[in-house]
Amino acid sequence: MACMCRLLFSLLVVLALPLQAQEPGDGLPGVQAADIRVLLKPHLETTLSSEISGKITRIAVRDSEYFEQNQQLLEFACSVQKAQLKKANAELLQARKKLEANQRLQSFKSVSQLEVDVALADVEKARAELAIARARLDMCVISAPFAGRVVELLVNPHETVTPGQELLRILDDSRLELELFVPSHWLSWLKEGVAFEVRIDETGKTYPAVVTVLGAKVDPVSHSIRLTAEIEGRPAGLLSGMSGTAHFLWKR
Repeated sequence: MACMCRLLFSLLVVLALPLQAQEPGDGLPGVQAADIRVLLKPHLETTLSSEISGKITRIAVRDSEYFEQNQQLLEFACSVQKAQLKKANAELLQARKKLEANQRLQSFKSVSQLEVDVALADVEKARAELAIARARLDMCVISAPFAGRVVELLVNPHETVTPGQELLRILDDSRLELELFVPSHWLSWLKEGVAFEVRIDETGKTYPAVVTVLGAKVDPVSHSIRLTAEIEGRPAGLLSGMSGTAHFLWKR
């Protein structure tokens, strides 16, 4: 649904480009002006999913709550995985003891080199099984890949989930970005660092902004290019999903 909304927003912007790009200047001689619709986006946004089948025992965050990087967000009941880890540790210890015994016996020429090599291979196999067991146990805890904020919890405590099931949506709004599509002929003067103003509909305020990234490709159908920009100073009260109008001025 979110992707469809973004696509619709982009299409509406592209359809409006020819009219907006030909608006007159602000009454200044030799100056051209144009307004372009913009969308406010978070720096990072993702949906965390389950890698295992299991029952949720704890959810450490709530909707709209902030969290730190690597903070535990959600935990599963993992008694089986813990037991598998314990078993893997025991099997590695056993394999090491057997290798040590064979190495001692080899010094007395009581075992062959092949038996020592097989014991060494068993140790490596046990190490690999231990690594797998640890990885499975790590999947029992969902930790934050970055510092940010919860957009939406999609599950509840005591709920049983399956691999691939979505658990929660999170975003990093420590730095908000503006997404907009402008006519490709603007590339004759538009570049990174160009300043402009943007009025956000939801706040009714105007903010200074600057172009940070030019798109890598011009759309051959709409003759537009995607821009990324940032509002300067990280003003309070701005949220991801807000929209507004960017006002550009440039010399003819």
